[in-house]
Amino acid sequence: MNFRSLVLSTLFYRMASLALGIGTSILTYRALGPEQRGVLAYIVFIIGLFPTFANFGIGTSAVYLLGAGKIDIRELKRVIQSIVLVSTIIAWASVFYYFWIHMDEKTTGIYVTIRFPLMGVVFLAILNHLWVSIIYAENRITDMNRAGLAVQATRALIIAAAFFVDHLNLSVAFVAVALSYVVQSTFLLRLAPPVWAFGCRWVSFKSVMSLGMLAYIGMIANYGTYRISYFFITDYLGPAALGIFSLAVLLTERILDITNSTSTVLLPRVSRAGGKESSRERTNLIVRAGLLITLFLCLGIFILSKPLIQLLYGSPYLEASQILIWLLPGIAFLSMGKLVSAHLSGEGKIWTVNWPLLVTLPLYILGLTFALPRYGLTGGAIATSANYIALSSILLVSYLRLTKQSFFTVFRYRKSDFQNLFNFSALRIRF
Repeated sequence: MNFRSLVLSTLFYRMASLALGIGTSILTYRALGPEQRGVLAYIVFIIGLFPTFANFGIGTSAVYLLGAGKIDIRELKRVIQSIVLVSTIIAWASVFYYFWIHMDEKTTGIYVTIRFPLMGVVFLAILNHLWVSIIYAENRITDMNRAGLAVQATRALIIAAAFFVDHLNLSVAFVAVALSYVVQSTFLLRLAPPVWAFGCRWVSFKSVMSLGMLAYIGMIANYGTYRISYFFITDYLGPAALGIFSLAVLLTERILDITNSTSTVLLPRVSRAGGKESSRERTNLIVRAGLLITLFLCLGIFILSKPLIQLLYGSPYLEASQILIWLLPGIAFLSMGKLVSAHLSGEGKIWTVNWPLLVTLPLYILGLTFALPRYGLTGGAIATSANYIALSSILLVSYLRLTKQSFFTVFRYRKSDFQNLFNFSALRIRF
């Protein structure tokens, strides 16, 4: 399948997942209200935190090593199985400490109710997060997209059923999240059956981990870049404020689905291209097209956000329309940053992708601690957008320096760019 077909296929599945996700979000935001929806967002944040710390950058190293022919798929599975086992034990210890020891004994409600099932969900989250690396490394993008769609469909069915019988509450929403991980695990293990043998060769483990650890630092910083605000908003402003902020983030991040679809396909293709000059020229073309599409979508959301939020989510979330406006400039820059980051990762320039994250994350945290107590959610949105702009600018400058190109070489628009914007012929690319 050529590059354009893969991008469009990925985009189709992401749009289908987007439709289900937006529909599910409307039901949960309306049924739970800002406070309980904020609690659910925080629980999902906690679940996502564990696989982020447990993956050791395996996804990036698997794509690079398998694409370069430096490891075979069977040995890669054995390495990942070993890491899943060790990571799960560490994650369970962390869950036990946080929910049994750290929390006050008088703590009640959802956090106590989910303690035991959460341990199972954490295991599945780690397994899925690492196992999808195998499918991604084999460039089986369509299979990976189908698994993602199955996850959204499972959540949507449970949430919709509970909503229409008037039983949608926080516990049911958590069950929907948990079962979606079960479905995803089932899909992934059928697509890439495990090797029923534990242990792996030290040379293979070392090669995967040595490259992976470079990406690992960046992955932690990357997760912090996108979600550390949830922790600080909950701490400073409470779960109701997080419920409103999470809606603004949900809507703005959907703008990036086209960019994400392209970068998902771009990374393994660049890895197999071996640093060819043509791959860099085509990345430039994709960056230009992606930026134009993102700007059009940002303009549409800027105009329609308030009436759409009022209509779909209700008046309790109207503040999200103001927060969303402050996030849009950062999202526009981030669309460029994601694409050049995928290209650099595909060429094995892991540290070049990581160090901007490590520089901007501490500044972002300082910005949140300064802005949230003084300016509330608006301050948090401004700090977030500024962080996206700074991060993407550094990545773009790094890309220009490493590829020895000027800014105008990358962003010099041609008449064909505008013609191809709507028919996607710009994506008719083969590496």
